[in-house]
Amino acid sequence: MAYYKIRYIFLPLLQSTTVTVLFYSLFHLAYVYSGLDILPRETINYVIPFVISYPIMFLFVYPKLKMIEERRRSTRGFGVFVSLTAFAIAIPVIGSQYFTSSTAGSLLRLQNISQIHQHPNAKFYILDSFYIDKSRAYFYEIFNRKNLKIKYTLYVALPLYTRAADTLDGEKISTWYGDVYEKPDIDRGTFNADDIRAQVKERFDSGDFSKVFYFRRLYKSREYDNYKWIFRDNDNLYKRKEIFLIGSHEPFSERSGNSFWWFLLAWLASSSVWCLILLAVPLDQHKLDYFLEHGTPQLKQRLKNTWDDILQREHN
Repeated sequence: MAYYKIRYIFLPLLQSTTVTVLFYSLFHLAYVYSGLDILPRETINYVIPFVISYPIMFLFVYPKLKMIEERRRSTRGFGVFVSLTAFAIAIPVIGSQYFTSSTAGSLLRLQNISQIHQHPNAKFYILDSFYIDKSRAYFYEIFNRKNLKIKYTLYVALPLYTRAADTLDGEKISTWYGDVYEKPDIDRGTFNADDIRAQVKERFDSGDFSKVFYFRRLYKSREYDNYKWIFRDNDNLYKRKEIFLIGSHEPFSERSGNSFWWFLLAWLASSSVWCLILLAVPLDQHKLDYFLEHGTPQLKQRLKNTWDDILQREHN
């Protein structure tokens, strides 16, 4: 019985997940290289993969799950197992987008910062010459309280010029250098906002912003909104679509970090857990024999059967 579960249920799950990962990653790549900035990055990386996992599961895996014994399918546990099936598809798709997000995008070399407006579709930049004006920094503080701990986060936006003389010439600020400072797990009993600000300010004042390998441009995302919120008290800056560049202190070739291996680990873990649950659930011998004789119904019939099964469950 385990052989049939692996071949006719588990392998279709792996096949469906693999195809979904490949095609959705291609869509993500096309979206990044097109320069579109319509959807927040969180929607692309998390929401859409989670949503599409359910129709994929109902089309290609759920018809095989109907071979599970009727008495098991009539319980709430089967509904949970169906949701876990969708999660087993969604987790690898979401994990693959971590890797895609960190690697996708073109790298351009600019001679001066004003050229950035001529290349709005690029994601990564190398600046031959730049100057970060620390004297005109803008700040935004966030205090996240969880149980007895506090996490302090400070977002900083600094004007980015081609050279120091541009600050004297009064050149209009068009691009900002973004940086963030964090102090996690601060005990509430010992928390003192002024002391934390002083420590962060000391780190900021002693920081060397010139040692940057390349810059990453922010597009619509929660991260972009946090930087934009820095200018909430300045209507002229807040209403404009500012350009924020985040400096990387690591070589461009290492931009993905360990995201690819974390993606594979997440896929392996989610698939293994789902497979172990599947092996523990008995199949209906009559439905298995019928499936072996007739195979999987055509797509139209699968849609109808799945819809009828959902309606019957809601009715019961």
